[in-house]
Amino acid sequence: MPTSSIGAIDIILRQILDIRPKTVLDVGIGLGKYGFLIRNYYEDVINNVYKKEDFKCDITGIEIYDGYKNPVWEWAYNRVLIVNAIEYFDKLDSNYKYDLILCCAVIEHFYKDDALKLIKKFIQHGNNIIVETTIGRFEQGSCYNNENEKHLSFFYPEDFRKFGGDIELTNDGSFVWFYPKLYNFWKIKFLENGRKKI
Repeated sequence: MPTSSIGAIDIILRQILDIRPKTVLDVGIGLGKYGFLIRNYYEDVINNVYKKEDFKCDITGIEIYDGYKNPVWEWAYNRVLIVNAIEYFDKLDSNYKYDLILCCAVIEHFYKDDALKLIKKFIQHGNNIIVETTIGRFEQGSCYNNENEKHLSFFYPEDFRKFGGDIELTNDGSFVWFYPKLYNFWKIKFLENGRKKI
């Protein structure tokens, strides 16, 4: 589906506010939720701007299915490219780095070997990385006339531990991987609020 875990939104947004990225790559934007939320919270709350012409953060979105295109894409993103994520990274300058690579509810749509290769590409091209996916087996076929919606692989936190970083569970059966780390200010806040750190 062109959306992701509702339980991950607050922890991801707070991390973005801590990172304060100038460049973001949103991998698999779906309907454009995180582009919209970055503009709504980061640009408004931190940068004190709300008009597109004043935005300070450059957001590139990539999406494989143009059927999800809607007005949010144009307002929230500087550009949206219709492309497979692996193909995008294969063509990206090997030295280019984004301040943040965001990938929510996407990697399960790749076969596991390809998904892990994609994670390595994220590490190569991102100073900070946030990946959200469901914990373990979660069956999903094609939907919305989009064959790319099929779940082709399943992940557990252990799959990400070898890359380093921090992992947080959400309250709705997903987990979020933060690389190189979950920034301490919010980690302390979350632990005080009873979030489960694993």
